[in-house]
Amino acid sequence: MNGVSQPFGFRPYRHLAGGVPSRTSEYTIASLYGTAIGVGDPVALISDGTITQAAAGVRMLGIFDGVQFIDLQGNVIFTNRWAASQGGTEIKANVVSDPQVTFEVESAKVTAPDTSDIGLIANHVTAVPSTLHGTSGAYLSATQTSAVAGWRILGLVKKPYNTGQIYDTVEAIAIEHEYLPIFTGTPGI
Repeated sequence: MNGVSQPFGFRPYRHLAGGVPSRTSEYTIASLYGTAIGVGDPVALISDGTITQAAAGVRMLGIFDGVQFIDLQGNVIFTNRWAASQGGTEIKANVVSDPQVTFEVESAKVTAPDTSDIGLIANHVTAVPSTLHGTSGAYLSATQTSAVAGWRILGLVKKPYNTGQIYDTVEAIAIEHEYLPIFTGTPGI
């Protein structure tokens, strides 16, 4: 992306079995949940059945893809972003929760991503979503390894703006996912 960091979170790229990659399921967010969530943010399912923004190292449910709710004034709201401490009822968050969906994501590796990165794994880094357009600020960590982490790099994204520089985007798939078995070792190695 021309050597400039412009994270946008995790964008559905393809489904391993083909078809539409951005199929979503509905989950809820607790009213007054105190952390903002933007489109493209990894989310986790917690014990009360609601979702939260997923920290690195936490088993993910999927990627947030917008929310519908009734605000405290009784207005029906459709938005890309859940604002921190937002109040509301009938909260329906859309989540891309299929573990077979791959995602395009910016790599924070200090050198340009290349084919030697394929198969490595990395955690995501969360950031506050944009208040202007609601997109995530999440990206893949610069630390890419063969040890345990949440995402496996499948390849470089084939798009014109991927020009062989730092901050280029990669295709990644979640390996610490609620709908996948729990591994005690490094998955796939």
